[in-house]
Amino acid sequence: MLCGVDQRRGNRLPQRGEAVATDWTADPDGAGGFMGLPFGKGDPAAAYLDASTWAVVRVQDIASATPVPGEDGNPAAIRFRGGTVLFLGAPRGALEAMLLLGVDPREMATGFVLPDESGLAQSGSYGFAIGGCGAIVRAGAHGYALAETGGVALAGPEGVAIIEGCYGLAVAGSGGRAEAGYDGIAVGRGVAASAVAGDHGVAVAMAGAGRAFAGVNGRALVLGPGKSLKVGDGGIAVAMEAWPGRTRVVLGERAVCILRWRDPAVGAVRFHLAIAGEGGVRPGVTYVFENNALHVYSSDRHSMLGLADEEPAMPVDPDFSDCVIVADERAAIAGDEGLALAEAGGPASAGLRGIAVGSSPGLACAGAFGVAVSEGKRFGEARAADGGVAIGRGRFKMVQAGAGGAALVTEYGGTVKAGDDGLALGAADLASVGYNGVALALAGAVSGDHGSLLVIRWLDPGQDNPRVAYGIVGENGLLPSRRYVANGDGLCLEDDVPPVSGGFDGGSL
Repeated sequence: MLCGVDQRRGNRLPQRGEAVATDWTADPDGAGGFMGLPFGKGDPAAAYLDASTWAVVRVQDIASATPVPGEDGNPAAIRFRGGTVLFLGAPRGALEAMLLLGVDPREMATGFVLPDESGLAQSGSYGFAIGGCGAIVRAGAHGYALAETGGVALAGPEGVAIIEGCYGLAVAGSGGRAEAGYDGIAVGRGVAASAVAGDHGVAVAMAGAGRAFAGVNGRALVLGPGKSLKVGDGGIAVAMEAWPGRTRVVLGERAVCILRWRDPAVGAVRFHLAIAGEGGVRPGVTYVFENNALHVYSSDRHSMLGLADEEPAMPVDPDFSDCVIVADERAAIAGDEGLALAEAGGPASAGLRGIAVGSSPGLACAGAFGVAVSEGKRFGEARAADGGVAIGRGRFKMVQAGAGGAALVTEYGGTVKAGDDGLALGAADLASVGYNGVALALAGAVSGDHGSLLVIRWLDPGQDNPRVAYGIVGENGLLPSRRYVANGDGLCLEDDVPPVSGGFDGGSL
């Protein structure tokens, strides 16, 4: 039996061993006992498979089990008195246990699928998609999505997208959380978004109660209201809408934190920059942003930490089970909320809230609140409209995002640009933004319009600790739309001094 475990509604199963329902009655119309799907067949909702914990139960006394009819008259689930819990935990483990027991995944109602010959796996509303080498996986409304090696993993509105190793991009739906390992980039988009990236990954939470976590030399970015950020040694944490009294930050050694917020007292955007190990900011300590500074978090003092009563209006996140892919060697085109992937250097284009992934030297374009990724070792271009994320993975990329968006490059060279209130970050030749944005370059030049924060972080030859120079356009003589480079601990016009010498820090984002 495949069962969902919900301690409030039903199926209160133990972690392992024998389980006996104390409310069992032999009455066929009774409501006691456990509910499950025999061999995964039936109505997932009837067996509580919308819960986050699933179980696999072997039922010995099958003669006493009672079919529970569905609306169409066919059995929706089986009500049973007890059995032996073989597995209890994450849905992925339960499905893998069912496979090991010989269940055919094609017969299961959960929509669990493995990749086909093209490397694409898709699933339905209660689905769970698992990819393989070079796989592209995506899941439905309640689904999880996993990928190994080279996959792009997507999940539905309540899904969790996970890439545990090697390459990939994990994008989660409105239910939250996207994880990535090794070289992955996790974009936890949606109202309850949170993104986790390991190794050299970049974690981006695009909207809602954003949480972003990244490992050593990682980048944790929150474009919407940011609740918490955490980065490892040498990392960079950026919150474009910090919440005074609510946003929490944990930094590794020499990590940089940039918090941007709108000060209601003056009606203007303001910034706070902190470096772990300087100014009293200690690595590994949880801080809260309040009174325009970071303060050590106290569970007693900050008991009101959490979401505001009124949450900002956010666009509805797409259900990636309904994505449409049109791809060949020349181009990949998808509509709103679609997924477009192009190979062999062809362009990729997706509409509103869509995802476009193109390969070198092609162009990847996504509409508003979308994600555009330019893959490949060298060259290529990625563009995302307002509120979107554009990512260049490789060298010499041209990356651009609209107002309120984020533009990132993972290796050196190229140009990264974002519009008003946007974020431009990377080891590019130039990082530039519009009004009130944040431009952060790793050893390159920066430029911005009025009110924008310009930051350069670089590593001098023979030194272990990176240096940081920053300033706000319109203050201390910084002019709009001019290229600035680091000079000592400050910024100066690129024409006034030679470019910064030495390597860029970290090698990649």
